Amino acid sequence: MTPESILATADAVLLAAPPRGWLDCGLAADLIIRRAGGVPPLGDVARVYETPLQIFRRIRAHGGWRAHFVATVEGNGYRPSAAQTGAVGYIKNDDRRFGFVVAVCVAPGLWVAPIDRGYTFLQKVDAQWSV
Repeated sequence: MTPESILATADAVLLAAPPRGWLDCGLAADLIIRRAGGVPPLGDVARVYETPLQIFRRIRAHGGWRAHFVATVEGNGYRPSAAQTGAVGYIKNDDRRFGFVVAVCVAPGLWVAPIDRGYTFLQKVDAQWSV
């Protein structure tokens, strides 16, 4: 993966129509990393739900969003790390339904995160993992 491949796939994924009529940030990060040639951080988790209510229930059963996210990415081979191209992380976001948003590291100091109908860039995240 290169910063250029992540930017190109982020552009394609985050500006396209959602694959199921809606697109959550975790699925978006998974698609970006998968299409850029990396190991998908969500693995098969994205295939086990089809509606927001189903993922809400799964998250609640795993002790909340943060616990669910950490267990999922670590279960797919990611480990806490410094920021590096292809890392996945999260940042607190009170505007979103879950209170957090997942971002993908383009390069240290540059993260891409989905927003409604597009994406934004961040300089840092609260925690990050890489393969």
